[in-house]
Parts: sequence; structure tokens; C-alpha cells
Amino acid sequence: MKKSSLISKKCPIFNKVTAIIYLFPPVRNASFLLIFLFFLSTSILSAQSNNDLLNRKLVWRPSEHTIGYSVEIDRLTGGTYSSHLREYTTNEYLEVSLPVGDYRFRIIPHDILDRPYEVAASPWIDFKVFHRQGIVDANIVVTGLEEDNQTSNEELERKNEELEKIKDGRRFNTLGISFGTSFIDPLFIASAHGTISPFNYFYIEAGCDFGIFSVIEEIESFFYMYPYANLGIFLPFREKGGFFAGAGAGYMMSIYVFPNTTDHYNIFAYNFTVGFNLFNFLSISYTLKTDFNSASNKLAVGYVYRF
Repeated sequence: MKKSSLISKKCPIFNKVTAIIYLFPPVRNASFLLIFLFFLSTSILSAQSNNDLLNRKLVWRPSEHTIGYSVEIDRLTGGTYSSHLREYTTNEYLEVSLPVGDYRFRIIPHDILDRPYEVAASPWIDFKVFHRQGIVDANIVVTGLEEDNQTSNEELERKNEELEKIKDGRRFNTLGISFGTSFIDPLFIASAHGTISPFNYFYIEAGCDFGIFSVIEEIESFFYMYPYANLGIFLPFREKGGFFAGAGAGYMMSIYVFPNTTDHYNIFAYNFTVGFNLFNFLSISYTLKTDFNSASNKLAVGYVYRF
């Protein structure tokens, strides 16, 4: 009651207007409607000024040997471009929502391994965003190559061929022969072997060792054969070749012929192999063979044909 009395004494006009609004329902309803519309319009204008994003569609001409594109958009602020948006797409266009302003964008193609290929990036394309819808048609070659720039085109093709070779290099398919020694019996070992890769970085190997020459002096002749099979992994080098390691088993058969007798030894053994394939044709390997009662070694060097 004290507050109402104070308003009545100091603001008689305001007191009369308030009385009219509450005494006449039409005036009161119209007043509420005007107040609501005022606040609604203020909110809309505020939202537009704070979040005035306009849709734009960036398009470009596709390039060969490309599975996707990185789109980089910079915004001009204070006379300097700064990063505004980074997107990846497999299409030859990108729909974006941007505030009004000055921009530039460029396209970086991705190679067959889905890696951005900076050398083939397009030049920067400037564009503006106004208060109207539109399409920014850059009409650019995303490889960054002009039709008369044959040297750059050949360089791109060469790069893609190298990437294809690296991709194929993850499979270890081979045929080869090697020669080595076990330092004991057999003193000389010749091997024929081959591998097949049903999956990347994995191989199945089959081969056979043939051995002659024994360290035993009184022996008349000696023969050794060891057919085997391995499962292994192959880790390719960046350029050519790679590292391989495998494990498996085989059946060791040897015949010793002495002046008065002939001895036969047949042993089931496990083998563990590590080695390097160099330049896709040279193989260097070490193998441990054991039945867990005895063991023998093989150090071998040979020629390998990869396919």
C-alpha cells in the first residue's frame, strides 16, 4: 500500500494510464499484444545479427586418380587470411554455411591411399558471401595442373604408380632358390621355396632343403632332405623388399653311408625363420630347426622372384 501511494503522488499521469488499461479489457489485451510483438521482433533481429549464416555451394572440376578432397576455407579479417573451415568430401562440391565476408578456398586431392597430396593442390580461389544465395563455381582443376603442364601431369602419374607399388608390396608372393650351410651336417644346403600371401602382411611358405657333405671323415656318402611349411608375417620397406619372420614344421630325413653300414635318421622338427628381402630379389635368412632335444641351424642367401 505504501508503494502504491508513492506512485500515485509522484506519477499521476502514469497512475491514470494504468487505471485505463486495467478498466478496459480491449485496451489491456492490445497493450499485451504490442509488448509481445516488440520483444519478438527484438529477438529475431538480435539472432540475425549474431548468427547471420548464409548457405553457399563450392564446386570444382574432378581429377583423376583421386578418391576424395580436402577443402580448406580461409576468412579475410583485418587484411589477413586465417583458417575458417576444414572439411573432407568424396564429392566434387561442398555445401557450407558462412557469415557475410571475404573468403578464399582451395582443394587438395587425396591419393589412392586416402592421403592428402599437397603437390597437386589447387590455387587459392577468392570469393565473397553476400545476403543472397548462390554457387561459388571455381571451375578449377583440383590437381593444380593446367592442360599444357605435361611435366606436372607426368609427375602425378608417376607418384600414383609408386603408391600402387607400395600398396602391392604388402603382399609377399615369391618363388626362389637359396644356398647355405648348417655349419655341421649337412655342410652344404640347397633350398627351393615359395610363398603366397592371401592377406596383406601375412604369408604361407612351402619349401624343401637338400643337403650334402658331412663333417664326419669316415663317411662314404651323405644325403639330407627336409620338406617344411611355415606361416609368417611380412613387413615391407618404404621402397623395395622387407622383413619377414615365420614358424612352422618339417620332416627331417638323412642317410649316412659308412663302409660297413647305412644309418637312417627321420626326425619331426619345428623351424623358426627370420630374414630380409632386399631389392625384391635378394633373400638373406636364418633358420633354427629343433625337436627340443637337439637343434641345427641354417644360414642362407638366395634369389627370390616376387610377383
